[in-house]
Amino acid sequence: MLSHYLRQDTSPAERSLHFVALKYWWPINIAELALLQRQVFEKMPKTGVLEHLELGGITTFSSMASIGKSPPQGLVPAIDRALDESPLSLWTMCYAIFWKRMPKRKSALAEWKHVLAELVPEPTFNPDGVPVPSTGLSYLVETIKQFATQHSSDAIDDLVEAMEYLEQRNRQYVDDLYDDKITPEKHELWHKQASKHVERMRRALNSEVKKLGKGFFD
Repeated sequence: MLSHYLRQDTSPAERSLHFVALKYWWPINIAELALLQRQVFEKMPKTGVLEHLELGGITTFSSMASIGKSPPQGLVPAIDRALDESPLSLWTMCYAIFWKRMPKRKSALAEWKHVLAELVPEPTFNPDGVPVPSTGLSYLVETIKQFATQHSSDAIDDLVEAMEYLEQRNRQYVDDLYDDKITPEKHELWHKQASKHVERMRRALNSEVKKLGKGFFD
């Protein structure tokens, strides 16, 4: 997000602190913008020419205008958000597949259940768009491939292949979405393909984890 603060002097006794921001998901982030504006306002000394400083307006703008009939799908997929906020958590999930005695391994493996559930898109087509996991999924693929160089197996190969297929399919869906080529039929096909790849991932994960003990996904 690009943003800047603007002090407007309407008269010697009237001054306001405005906030201008570039953000696509305005309905989602306006509360955060207001919080940032207030934090800056409270830190500014209210002396001299700023003695009567007041909170001004918030202005947002975007080169991507969008109007839809349903609430905007502004939520970033949890797996992508995790990559931004806590990439170590994704790395730990991958390591848990290979290390039986890893501390808190059970909780790390439990995260896979949440990830797999999220990787299956909603079956109903939304013309206003849907969240599509991308960067987080790519990170998981590359991390598992790194571990697999020392701990290769048929199950891991199958897991990586299924994840790469899903990654490619998601990327194609996003490309078609930006080109306005998504139809209910294409969405249904994507949902079926994603479900198939996620189920393959689940079986491969369970098979690999079983080698180190009870299958976590049984």
